Amino acid sequence: MNTYTFAQGFLERHGLGIASIIVLLLSCIDVVLSVPENVYVWVSALVEIICIILMPWLPQIAAAVLLLNYSLAALIPFHGPPMFWGAWLSLAVLGYYAPLGFSAIFMTIASCARMVQIAVVIPEYVIANGATIIGTFVVSLVVGKTIRINAENRRLKEKERELEDTHRRMRSAVLLHDALSGKLSFLILFSGRQAENDAANRENWRIIEANATQGLQSLHQVVDLLDGNGEDPGDLPAAVQVIIRQSEAKPKMMGITGVSRVQIDANPNINEMLMTEITLFLEEIYANILKHCRTGATYSVYVHITRSEVVISQIDDFDSRKESQRHGVSSRLEQHRRLVESMGGTMSYGIEDGNWHCRVVIPLVSA
Repeated sequence: MNTYTFAQGFLERHGLGIASIIVLLLSCIDVVLSVPENVYVWVSALVEIICIILMPWLPQIAAAVLLLNYSLAALIPFHGPPMFWGAWLSLAVLGYYAPLGFSAIFMTIASCARMVQIAVVIPEYVIANGATIIGTFVVSLVVGKTIRINAENRRLKEKERELEDTHRRMRSAVLLHDALSGKLSFLILFSGRQAENDAANRENWRIIEANATQGLQSLHQVVDLLDGNGEDPGDLPAAVQVIIRQSEAKPKMMGITGVSRVQIDANPNINEMLMTEITLFLEEIYANILKHCRTGATYSVYVHITRSEVVISQIDDFDSRKESQRHGVSSRLEQHRRLVESMGGTMSYGIEDGNWHCRVVIPLVSA
């Protein structure tokens, strides 16, 4: 998000509150400079101040009441604050929130009341002063309506960008599925058939079949997420334990020993994107162990699940003769790091004292 977009969003959320504070201060200054002559004018000034205070929470009601109060105050033949600031703000608010016809009615009422006052007090300036006042009222109404149109156009552009992103993700899902699903399906069928026919290597073929099946399931999970058709992500602690149980077998086959520990302090209800990122990152952790370690090496993986975050830590013996860059480890971890940081989390990895360290903290968002 760039600075301009942020400023637009900030003003759309808080602009009325900021404008109300400024107008409230100016109106209070008017009251000090033009002290009301009697109780009627004091009541009008107090009503104006109350309406300005309530404007951010009840914009249309407060604006309508303030304009009616302004019109009545204009007909009271006593000295007091002019109350222009509140009237201008109210017309801008009605221009933003109310239909044009409704806003025009209140603008006409306020204009006529002020014209009557000018005609009684200073009739020789009724045309000049009246035109000036009506002009400022029209400008206030147009400003409110213009802000509304700009806000609607900005929201429309955001919807268009979201639609384009959805189309892009759907296309990516199709390409990803077409590129890999057929090959993985063939590998599953071929390894299953070989496991039945090759008794000597049956266990190895079953392992290949299981891993290809797991890969195809992960592919479908990612494709569903990209396509926006994902199902309920389910139970996070159970999913983590399944991934770890399946992944631990791979280092063990390669003669790499290690310990995986899961500490569960809560069972948070999270959205599908978080579930997918956590499970895929765990799979990447164990893939990195295979790429870093030689036979006889050791590793440890620790997962801590709380209500507010998931912490994943990994340490393994790094074999400098197995250059990790050759396997593209850093690039994939960098992709995970960017995604984790976009979620508000942190991730660090690297080599220290001959050991590979990786630690990620992922904040959890409710589904």
